[in-house]
Amino acid sequence: MLGKARKFLSDIARLLPKKQKELSFWHLIEPHLSVMQWDHKPKSFLQKFSEIPEVSRHLLAIHWLVDSTAEGSFTLFFVNPVGICAPEAQIALKAIDLPESAAILSSAMSEFGSRYPRSCQARQVLMSRVYSPKNAQDRRLADRFEALSEQFWDSLGPNRNLLIEKAEAFVEGSARVKAASIVKPGKRAR
Repeated sequence: MLGKARKFLSDIARLLPKKQKELSFWHLIEPHLSVMQWDHKPKSFLQKFSEIPEVSRHLLAIHWLVDSTAEGSFTLFFVNPVGICAPEAQIALKAIDLPESAAILSSAMSEFGSRYPRSCQARQVLMSRVYSPKNAQDRRLADRFEALSEQFWDSLGPNRNLLIEKAEAFVEGSARVKAASIVKPGKRAR
């Protein structure tokens, strides 16, 4: 699993020198990285997150998801405070046209029950069983998270750059929609 994640990050690193910070979506994420505090209570998180522009929110949620899963699969994402944004990451994956990735994340989230726990402590209770399996059921759960993590990385495309391509297309499409909605002086809105 970590080998695939490292390859993905290596592919991104290979692409970055070509575009550096001009990667069409990084400038939409970076200003908001310091805004979020991971000690937020769920209600506070949702309030702060809702203040971020929609395109940036989607990209930020995906960034947090990918960053955490690259370091340690879905288990690390869910056990850490950043896991609070799993529902937003699922919505974001759909928004940038990665429905298979969104469905895989949804399957992982469903292990927590019908209502995803925003509280880090609540998620840590289940994840402690994954990190220290005590019986066959816990081992199956750990295996399930590992398999879903593998599927997630596979869903990002054979070259591991499908995510970047989709994110850039999403940003470009959002910019075109925004530009088309701006009425220039002396012109009538369509």
